[in-house]
Amino acid sequence: MKRSVLSILVIVSAFSIGASQDIYNKAKASLSGRDTTAAVTAFRDAVKAGQKVAESNYYLGSIAYVRHDIDSAIGYLEASVRADDENVDALKTLGDAYLKKNDIDNALKNYRSAAKEAPKNGEVSAALGYALLSADSVDASIIYLARAKESSPDNVAIYSALGDAYMKQGVLVLGIINYQKAAELEPRNITARFKLARALEKNKQYNEAVKEYDAVIAIDSTFADALFQKGRIYVLAKQPKKGVSALRTFTRLQPNSVEGAVLYAKAVFGAEDFADAVKASMKALELDSSSVDIWRIYAHSLVEIKEYKNALDAFGALQRRNAIKSEDQAKLGKAYFGLNMDVEALNAY
Repeated sequence: MKRSVLSILVIVSAFSIGASQDIYNKAKASLSGRDTTAAVTAFRDAVKAGQKVAESNYYLGSIAYVRHDIDSAIGYLEASVRADDENVDALKTLGDAYLKKNDIDNALKNYRSAAKEAPKNGEVSAALGYALLSADSVDASIIYLARAKESSPDNVAIYSALGDAYMKQGVLVLGIINYQKAAELEPRNITARFKLARALEKNKQYNEAVKEYDAVIAIDSTFADALFQKGRIYVLAKQPKKGVSALRTFTRLQPNSVEGAVLYAKAVFGAEDFADAVKASMKALELDSSSVDIWRIYAHSLVEIKEYKNALDAFGALQRRNAIKSEDQAKLGKAYFGLNMDVEALNAY
């Protein structure tokens, strides 16, 4: 008895499904063996065969993402989501890929879809929270980051992001609490500790801020921003001697920083190390000759080390800028006296 055409088609179809399934399984096996090249070929074949389309495209997208081929990743992942719009992993990875391209709108769209499908997924909530924070949707970001924290109570990145969100809100205390938790969980996390130091400084907890800057410097002695901020606190607190060392190191690390050169000159001058103040102010003026504060430090320091002629030139720079103050007159008079120019000295006084 002859088989019907329908029966033959059923048999062929079953064979094709089995073969396609074998292709997909072969792809998964290659992926497990970390042979991504073979996996990509097999997953593409599986897609062509029309089997496991959503899953195969998801894996192709994930491999492309890891390889930093973001455009290809987006193409595969979009295909995966079209085949199965409830695939949380595909939606999240697609959001990650759009975020890499700074396409916040599409990143948020896919993260929200993933969060809708898996509201208790901590990774999805965290990703959505980070993206909302990047988009300055601070209140919404806090909601999702707090949800993510419940799922991952030991995740340093979540506490750090919550700290960022509260700092943007201006709620310094909560920012500090979250940064402290991040630093507690990972004491050598230099980013978390620096953020904590900055938050403490903004909250006018200067002693605590300096301790955190010191902790950062202990981890990485070349962390220039921590050195600068520590030195700046001491200069503003009128304890310049304590800031000299940090600022000296900063200027070595960042020799072209005008702000650092100026602050270092102020520190050594305040510490009454006038010879170094001359050198530091000369360096600062090389970088930016417009600062009257540095011309003043330069002029006064030259008087203190008895380089009176150069001091007069420096005071001349202040005069040309209409920046001579009463505090300068006595030093100017001293410079004239040092050069035996008594009449000019008396006029200056």
